[in-house]
Amino acid sequence: MSLRSSDSANFIWFWGSEWLLTTTHRENFVWSDPAYGGNNTIRPYRGSIKDYCKELGVACGRDKGRHIIEEYCGDKVVIINESQEARARA
Repeated sequence: MSLRSSDSANFIWFWGSEWLLTTTHRENFVWSDPAYGGNNTIRPYRGSIKDYCKELGVACGRDKGRHIIEEYCGDKVVIINESQEARARA
């Protein structure tokens, strides 16, 4: 499944420029928020919320609720899906 800007996701903030997005499709993504110095991209994340907290060295994040991606991130957000990420690494 590819993420679209019209999809909804649960947004979890970790007091920095990146947010973890969890979807009903059991896929996770990371949004780099331009309001905090990020580049306004959403990329796949292969791991759980617990894994992400461990990578950041924090105990938890702040749940900011479920939102439509384009309404929360803006219409200029760039979504990098699995196939695009794989091509970029090749």
